Amino acid sequence: MLPKRRQTRAVALFRLRISAFYGITIWMYWNEGAHARPHFHARYAGSVASIDFDGNAIAGSLPRRALALVNE
Repeated sequence: MLPKRRQTRAVALFRLRISAFYGITIWMYWNEGAHARPHFHARYAGSVASIDFDGNAIAGSLPRRALALVNE
């Protein structure tokens, strides 16, 4: 097992920031393993959510306005 500092760096190497707007960042991970459906990760003001490509939150949550901006 890697020390915590090295784990964080290792995870960051496989994470791609796709976009950033209005304080919202959109991330995709290079290799998360098998998925039930394709998705991306959105972060805003401490909230994190996994969003499928149809705009539905799979896991986590975002404030309503942030989710609406992500869905656009």
